[in-house]
Amino acid sequence: EKNLALLTAKKLAEKLMDAGCNVIMTRNTDVFIPLTERAEIANRNGADLCISVHYNSASNRSASGIMVFHHGPSSTGKLLALCISGKIGAKGQLANKGPASDMAVAKKSGFSVLRNTTMTGVLLELGFLSNRHDESVVNSDEFRDQISEGVVEGLRMFFGEEMNDGKK
Repeated sequence: EKNLALLTAKKLAEKLMDAGCNVIMTRNTDVFIPLTERAEIANRNGADLCISVHYNSASNRSASGIMVFHHGPSSTGKLLALCISGKIGAKGQLANKGPASDMAVAKKSGFSVLRNTTMTGVLLELGFLSNRHDESVVNSDEFRDQISEGVVEGLRMFFGEEMNDGKK
């Protein structure tokens, strides 16, 4: 998961920079960053948004699809998750489970990275590595490229920059 998440995050960072965004990565190499430190990096740098990239796993090997989480009480986070989920779901390679509150999974407090950041954020679960089909899809460069494009399109929608052709 960590290697795939890093590859995807790097592709996403490239596309965001191409779109004119300033991107701060919590890591650029195979090194573990504690959950609280990930949020602190975003907070220290005054980030406008936090996007945390992950891949899922489940004991139920039939679990499949993409999930975009927002922090439970954040209406802005919910809107961001809706925009991104819609755009990456439209890419169609994996089932789109839609946006969801992190408190649906971590019922007491939500996910650390979303709970501890001071800005709006989403946590992307981009497929289940425990599912053979999902795993084969997410291991392709094409998937990472399309997902990254979808996130950028979702951000444009969130910021109201989407035109009829999907570009500013």
